[in-house]
Amino acid sequence: MTNTRTASFVATLGVAGASAVAATGLMLMLVALGAMSVTWMLVLAAVITAQKVLPPRAAVDVSVALGIVAVGISLLPL
Repeated sequence: MTNTRTASFVATLGVAGASAVAATGLMLMLVALGAMSVTWMLVLAAVITAQKVLPPRAAVDVSVALGIVAVGISLLPL
């Protein structure tokens, strides 16, 4: 019984840690975008909310991730 509880607790900590890391990155992006443009901050917040509320789909998630990376690269000063 104890081994099952310990394994469950460790698994929960792993999921919580991964979620915290992902959320930290997204929140830092929102802070940076908010300082630049409220419109971009609202767009990103809507995308994040949609991903959290809608059922996960790999094709959509990968497309959104690539889109965010593409926008980020296009905004880099050259």
